[in-house]
Amino acid sequence: MRLGIWCFFLTLLVGVGACSEKDKPECLISKTELASILSDLHISEKKLDYLNLPSDSAALVYHRLYKKEILSRASYSSDCFEKTMDYYIKYPKEIEDVYRMVVDTLVKRNAKVDSLEKIQEGVIVN
Repeated sequence: MRLGIWCFFLTLLVGVGACSEKDKPECLISKTELASILSDLHISEKKLDYLNLPSDSAALVYHRLYKKEILSRASYSSDCFEKTMDYYIKYPKEIEDVYRMVVDTLVKRNAKVDSLEKIQEGVIVN
């Protein structure tokens, strides 16, 4: 269920292929937009962890609710997302750039949440 782990192993399986421009899907999601989508997907996975659902139920909620909602909000289909992931996985440097942005986004969101929690606890006074 861990998207990051899945992507890493898929990268290893696909390897460094010789791909050309013709391999680009028509609906290729930009690296920046993909990083935003993946960040939201990782957060939704973490939410599911807190629900302590059986893995089959968690997968169902993830795919039918969270993933569908996140892709819809970004105006992309699931098919477009999968084709984009397949494309970027073929280019280790490209997917590394995307995940660098994902990590940066998640670190910033976490820092913001930590700051808000401290404000609520009265540790920091605005």
